[in-house]
Amino acid sequence: MDLAVKFEDFDSTEPFLVLDMDKYDLILGMPWLEKHEPWIDWRGKAIGASRPHALTELW
Repeated sequence: MDLAVKFEDFDSTEPFLVLDMDKYDLILGMPWLEKHEPWIDWRGKAIGASRPHALTELW
C-alpha cells in the first residue's frame, strides 16, 4: 500500500506493508533509510530530514 510520509519539511509517498502490531507504529527498513538518509537521534528518539534542527519526536 502506498502511504504519504510527512514530517517537518519531508514529504514523500512510499510503499508500505501494513501489519497489525501492538508494539510498533512503524518500522523503517534499510532500503528506506538508505534512500532518504534521515538524521536520527537515537537517544532522543527523534528523526529529521538530514538536519538536526528539524527533528520530529518518534516515541
